Amino acid sequence: MLEAAPRERARRPGVRVLTLCSLVLLTSSCTDPSPKKKPPAQPTEEVMGSKEPMLAPDAPSVRSAEDVTLPPIESWLGRGLQRSYLVEGVDGSQAFITIDDDTITLADMDAQLRAMPMPAVSHLGDPNGRVAFAEQTVGFELLAREGERLGLASSPKVMFAEIKALAGALRQKVVDGEFGQAPTTEEVQAYYAENAVRFNRAEERVAALITGPSLQDLEKLRENLLNEAPTATSARLELFEAAALAHSTHPSKIAAGRIPALPRASKDLPEPVLDALFALSPNELSAAMPMGDEFVLVMLVSTRPAQNRPFAEVEEMLRTQLLRSRAPALFNTLKEGWLAKSTCEAHPEALDGVIAPPTPVDFPSTLAAQPGQEQAVVVACGETTLTLELAIAALETWPARAQGEVLNGQSRQAFVERLTELATIAEEARRQGLADSRFVRLARKRGIVEALEKTLAVTRDPDSISEEEARERYVANVEAYHRAERRRMVELVVGSEKEAQKLRAELLTQAPEPNQARADALRALSAKLSIDPQVKRMKGSLPYLSAEPEPELAVPERLRQEAFALERYALSAPIELDGKWALVLVDGIREGVTVPFEQASASIRHALALEPAKKARADLLASLTKAHRIETHPEVLAGMNLPDIRHDH
Repeated sequence: MLEAAPRERARRPGVRVLTLCSLVLLTSSCTDPSPKKKPPAQPTEEVMGSKEPMLAPDAPSVRSAEDVTLPPIESWLGRGLQRSYLVEGVDGSQAFITIDDDTITLADMDAQLRAMPMPAVSHLGDPNGRVAFAEQTVGFELLAREGERLGLASSPKVMFAEIKALAGALRQKVVDGEFGQAPTTEEVQAYYAENAVRFNRAEERVAALITGPSLQDLEKLRENLLNEAPTATSARLELFEAAALAHSTHPSKIAAGRIPALPRASKDLPEPVLDALFALSPNELSAAMPMGDEFVLVMLVSTRPAQNRPFAEVEEMLRTQLLRSRAPALFNTLKEGWLAKSTCEAHPEALDGVIAPPTPVDFPSTLAAQPGQEQAVVVACGETTLTLELAIAALETWPARAQGEVLNGQSRQAFVERLTELATIAEEARRQGLADSRFVRLARKRGIVEALEKTLAVTRDPDSISEEEARERYVANVEAYHRAERRRMVELVVGSEKEAQKLRAELLTQAPEPNQARADALRALSAKLSIDPQVKRMKGSLPYLSAEPEPELAVPERLRQEAFALERYALSAPIELDGKWALVLVDGIREGVTVPFEQASASIRHALALEPAKKARADLLASLTKAHRIETHPEVLAGMNLPDIRHDH
């Protein structure tokens, strides 16, 4: 028997604003560099299954039962990269930034953008975002040059970052299909055929049913519904669903009568009932008719148009999907071959030279090598050597519990095996010419900048800052401790003023009281009828807005003004937006508040304590900027295929 359609639980999308500074450069250079205690990281599961590396050509792989809490090697390789943002045919050698005689090209920036989370990249669709990105990149490049001049490139964390990037770059070559595993046209066609239902779908109809044993009772119910809702609108559907919940004997009763979408060829309903369903328009009601041992009323809820996406339209998308689905298995197969040929030498006993706290409790713990043992070799693979200080840099990337297991000897062997595997992959990457790849150079620069900033991180003790000094800062910046009122709206976008007026009247009839039910009804209409794809996907929900324009939220100013003119749950008149028409209402208000000094005191002291480091960084950047010839060309980023995931009309 046909079951009820599951009701989708409404989810409110979370909005997290990510600054370009923290995400583009992926260093601490623009963020609060204060040390914060982090919770112990949970052990992660392996993303790609891995064969344990050999410690010597003839040594068997060993995995102890205790090493289950150790992170896999993928924790060092990092997440994969986004697809290239370079538009086909665009010259990647165009200058984005020039510093003296050196040029940072569009292709260089593509490497950086591919490593960034997409929310950060999306801000580059805006000209102001591109200008800010160029300025931040200049600062990053200047600091990397200065760190290199000061010899920080040879610091253990920078060297380990290079090794990780080498291994990651080799894995990315596999993901990008550079090992000959690209699917053939025949394979892609077969994949298309296997997934034909995704791309070729007959028209489907979503219906609601009311069944019962009495034809007379259903005819009377139909008459009442038509009297109460004489026009085929959403108001009639609401009444039908309420009646289904109260009277229907069909299993779909629990879903207010709704059943899954059905094609015309479906066998889930008798032929006469399907005939009636496909003869209806939305919100129209069939006559009562037999269905099995009972009788049924059918209402058409919505229509899903037929979809036909030919192979040529989706070929490249499917090729990429196949390629990426095969990459993990292929990488593991290749890795096994590299490990089988490996001539690496491992010296686990070198880890005896680590000085560590008796019980590591914080993450990451502060570890050090005993004087004179910093260059003791832990793993050596050709040109790739992991000394004790590099092994410490690797260990400090792991959670405290994993560090403790390694240092007390319980999982030492497994840790060295992980290092051996990493070194083997990095050495293969060198052999394939990846040592000077853009991704490796970028990782090296990041490590140098982080190392340089640590030399500038001279801070005051927050406890030494008096209440008077903290209060003086609070008074001088009291506006910073005021949170403005913010409002959230629900929006429906249609093609004409007439349609907007009609839907507004229906909505006020359906939900006459200004309450959450009206907001939910508008949200449901938006998910069904909005012609703006982004609005429809978000079910009409807009983020919380302030009264002042916010560059990171590309919301039309007319909507922002309406948000602060409407009472809560009051439905606006139709609003014209670039040839479209919108209905909106406010369904959430966060009152403006001012944080009192007592609550802000700790954060103020913390900020004051960091000011010496921030000033040192700003002064250094200012002097470096004066010492070099700098040109920026943010406009060239417009030639990239940058996503825009902001709410935009």
